[in-house]
Amino acid sequence: MELLSQLKNIRQCLTLFPSESYNRDYELAIIQKMKEKEFKLKEKLVLNIHKNRISASTKQKNGKPYDYFLTWCNGKSIRCAKYESVIEKLFDIYFPGESEKKTIEKYYNEWRKTYELKTEQGHRSIGSLRRYDAIWHKYYKNAGFIKKTIEKVTPPEIKAFYAQITSDYNLSRKELNNVKSLLNLVSDYMSGQGIKNASFRSVSTRDLMCRDVCTHNKVYTDEDRKKIIAESYNEKNSVYGEAIRLHFNLCCRIGEIKALNWSDIDFDHRTLYIHAEMVEKAVEGKIQAVRVEHTKSKKESGNRLVELNDAAYKLLKSRYQKHPFDKYVFMYDGKPLTTDEYNKVLKRICKRAKVRYFSSHKIRFWSVTKMAENHMTMEEIKRAAGHSDIKMTEHYIRHSKSSVVKMNLD
Repeated sequence: MELLSQLKNIRQCLTLFPSESYNRDYELAIIQKMKEKEFKLKEKLVLNIHKNRISASTKQKNGKPYDYFLTWCNGKSIRCAKYESVIEKLFDIYFPGESEKKTIEKYYNEWRKTYELKTEQGHRSIGSLRRYDAIWHKYYKNAGFIKKTIEKVTPPEIKAFYAQITSDYNLSRKELNNVKSLLNLVSDYMSGQGIKNASFRSVSTRDLMCRDVCTHNKVYTDEDRKKIIAESYNEKNSVYGEAIRLHFNLCCRIGEIKALNWSDIDFDHRTLYIHAEMVEKAVEGKIQAVRVEHTKSKKESGNRLVELNDAAYKLLKSRYQKHPFDKYVFMYDGKPLTTDEYNKVLKRICKRAKVRYFSSHKIRFWSVTKMAENHMTMEEIKRAAGHSDIKMTEHYIRHSKSSVVKMNLD
């Protein structure tokens, strides 16, 4: 009874740390210690009762060795990839009244904490975490099935949930997929924790009707580009104006623009090596910009050596002559550029130029579309854009109303 009492005390302490507060190293360290102590108590309680051996074994799976732990309880085998998972299962069997309720909500909070830790380490985007938070609070937080035990949640119930949020056609297909992707991430986390029947990826939503979205005209045109570049010279915040002009002369992400430093540029050969990006990272509780040595895909294919056109070469050469010792090519008040300010400046320029505003990411859509119009192959465009697969490249190509489809009917 004393061990069970200690276990309850630890669980009560863990509830004092809401998921949103997991942004400091000392909190994470405390929680990790408490989690370890919680497991040790469970292990001690189980092994006081369970007399069968828990053995480690290896077998071949798909031609590769697979390690697992095996034991027997009540005439049934228990096999898990992790020793901790075996203890958890045995604890549920021997202490059913004391087992913590395993719900999607519980595992979402655990997954979120691990994801936030990865953002602090620079391995995940804090922007993505904010989007996942918004999706959870808007769609899942009040859904009944997230509070049920995992065993009672069925694929038809998940399907009914997706049908309900799309019933009035207020979600686009992309928005629905974003909602699904969050549950898939939590599902993958649960599977990694040894939870069976935790996969909801099999729930198909292809038959659900979504809001139709026309994206072909959501891209800057050649004429828009000319007007924006011309007006950028009048921008009071000149460094952002220069960054926007360079952006329209490359095919890159805004994070790659912000991360550029002078060692990435070879003026003799007029080339630029894109291999890093700027990400937001929590440092001592504050969000800071940090350069990481990989692009968004985190794959070697994302790195590319690109040729500078005349406009890009002249802009970078001029900036180097004025700021040769800056840490990054573009800096404002001694700090890297921020995406929020970048888009505010772009919006101001568009307003003055009488051009419909799109976010800076749409500049990349223009670049990919322009390369397609110039008859570059899909493989060449994929390489220039730093995409990991052709399907992503195809997604970026937009066709304007002025595009003429030639039809040979003779």
